[in-house]
Amino acid sequence: MEALHRKIQHLFHECPLVLLTTPSYKCDGCGKDCSGLTFRCGECYFQICLECALLPTVESGGHTKIQHFFHGHPLIFSEKKATDEAYCYECGECCRGNAYGCSKCNFFLHKSCAQLPQEIQNPFHPEHPLTLLNMASQKSETVKCNLCLKACSYFAFCCKKCSFIVDVECASLKPTVKYQGHNHLLTVVENIHGELQCDACYSSCRGSSAFRCMECNFDLHLICGPLPCTIKHKCHVDPLTLKDFYVEDEDEDDEFYCDACEERRDPRLCVYYCAQGCPMVCDVKCVISEVVASLRGERGDVELRTVGRHMTSKVFSKDLEVKEMERNETEKVALAEKVKVIPKSLDDIVDSLDTTEQIELNDIATAIQNRGKASLECKDQGTFPYSEEAFTQFMDRLDSAILNDDIPDFVSEHDEEFVTVGDYFVSRTLVPTFQNLFDKYGDVSAKSTLSPKLKSIIFCFLCSVIHRMRTTKVVDITEGILQEWWACLKFVQLAGFRIQFIIDHLKRVIRAHFVLQARKYTDHTSVEKNQEIEQISKDIKELTSKLEATKEQQEHDKSLAHAATASLMKQFLRDASVMKWKPAAHGLL
Repeated sequence: MEALHRKIQHLFHECPLVLLTTPSYKCDGCGKDCSGLTFRCGECYFQICLECALLPTVESGGHTKIQHFFHGHPLIFSEKKATDEAYCYECGECCRGNAYGCSKCNFFLHKSCAQLPQEIQNPFHPEHPLTLLNMASQKSETVKCNLCLKACSYFAFCCKKCSFIVDVECASLKPTVKYQGHNHLLTVVENIHGELQCDACYSSCRGSSAFRCMECNFDLHLICGPLPCTIKHKCHVDPLTLKDFYVEDEDEDDEFYCDACEERRDPRLCVYYCAQGCPMVCDVKCVISEVVASLRGERGDVELRTVGRHMTSKVFSKDLEVKEMERNETEKVALAEKVKVIPKSLDDIVDSLDTTEQIELNDIATAIQNRGKASLECKDQGTFPYSEEAFTQFMDRLDSAILNDDIPDFVSEHDEEFVTVGDYFVSRTLVPTFQNLFDKYGDVSAKSTLSPKLKSIIFCFLCSVIHRMRTTKVVDITEGILQEWWACLKFVQLAGFRIQFIIDHLKRVIRAHFVLQARKYTDHTSVEKNQEIEQISKDIKELTSKLEATKEQQEHDKSLAHAATASLMKQFLRDASVMKWKPAAHGLL
């Protein structure tokens, strides 16, 4: 054995180590229980066995042998097979192929994991550097990645000054996607492991891919945000084009299949299809790898589009990202120089109204209540459930709906940061809808004599209705939803806004909903109800035979007998089938 020095400076520890004799101890280098001679630090109580103390120093530039900061012993480069049962200390996955390892301690690292830096600067937490730590060795509760919300069981990059943590995979991500109406670039996260709510459809993002803005906690499902207009995927020879929805046979609208996985797909969701005439339709989840690669900038310049909202976006390369940040800063300075005070919420706008404006707003509300009372006087006359008379009564019920003193929930959901667009204050989320409305129909408030503040309030109601119509399929509409939309549009129309085109569009949606409910009623009628209907039919036939005196009476009886299924159904059934899986606002903007 080579001569031992009484004091050494070792790569394992920054303090000097002194040679001592100890009856029993645990080596902080290899983790084994030892006894006898040891090198110990008098200040930190760090100690190692002689075997670890005599390990040679390994230069960081080595290829066949490295000294990793997570392990005291040198790690030797070798090729591992699946049968070797060697698992990476960093990611927990089996080591196959090239890996670094210490067979003495059964410590292994994938080559890529071994090359992870000890400290990084991260765009999601630019204030402090992040340090690579082994979370399994941390004496603390389970911690989660701030980006994907997955529990960090192995390595993660952590901020020593605050609680920010990202796992190794998320640490390599960066914001790349510009979303219209949002100030910051969005980051694509492939799988959300915790509870996040989508700011477009308001449902959970758990278990799905999503866009995230860490700066202001803004989140979107992948299919609710901007997607590549075209992609190239290995499942098909031709490029695939994004389509809002794809219904191959509108008369047989119950079963639709993805040609990539040959499993049933939801016709309410967008797809990628071959525009060259091939019958190729793919669920987004079946081509998600290529979609994510495009969104992360791995395919160069990519044109993006938000499904159902005609919002265009783009993916930013590193150089473009710098230019965009500089442009945003310039816009912020210009905005700060404006004297105009921007309200923080819809309530702020209402509170800032002068006496005249408040009276005008109250007059509109009173007019709506009077119309609602007049419609409420029209009571059901006991007609057949799905006759023309029943549809008229259904419309009367919608007309009787009024706005209460409280703002509807789907409007108050956009009661957030407001920005100025022309002379109006618009919620940031509703800016794309507001701009689409102006681009296609112009200023629908031009003939209204209301002040810009009052018009801003009315536009908030109008754009909220259109926004919700864009995110609601006709098949998912309920009577309660229609009452809210109808009441809001009446409010907007009485304010002098030119929106007859929206009223006419919503009437088509209402008819489609009414017919779909008729079909649902027919399809789910119980055996007992069918027997009851058969008996009614017999009674009607008997009545018809007695009333054959005149042709006029025959036609009248025939109308009564078939009003429930023939008159309305034949007229609107196909229209309802076509619209069933489409958003309520399809074709509006």
